[in-house]
Amino acid sequence: YMTQNSNYSLKFLDSLDCSYREKTLKGLYMRLEELSKQPWIYWQEKRKSTGTETINIDQLNFSANADANFTKDMKAYVFRFDTYQGNNSGRIIGVKLSPCAVLHIIGYDFDFSAYSHG
Repeated sequence: YMTQNSNYSLKFLDSLDCSYREKTLKGLYMRLEELSKQPWIYWQEKRKSTGTETINIDQLNFSANADANFTKDMKAYVFRFDTYQGNNSGRIIGVKLSPCAVLHIIGYDFDFSAYSHG
């Protein structure tokens, strides 16, 4: 379901110099590993800075892959991760198709432009 928009996929990392790319990938992989060790309820009970927050999928400035049949009223789950810019400056954005517990990642926010951060 990953977006084809290179600003919100891993292709974005190609625009970074090697050390920034490495720091960002390290933060992303560490966070994905951490997320995989706990059930959904655990992350939903945490504050958005350490757990998850939800936004309407129509608030995103990009769309999922054309094969994804998502409706505008679906929720996107957002998890923060560390990048070269500092703590929690990146976002993993995905959807959960009930009742499945899998997070389908549809994009990443590396520069606070994927949606309004208010």
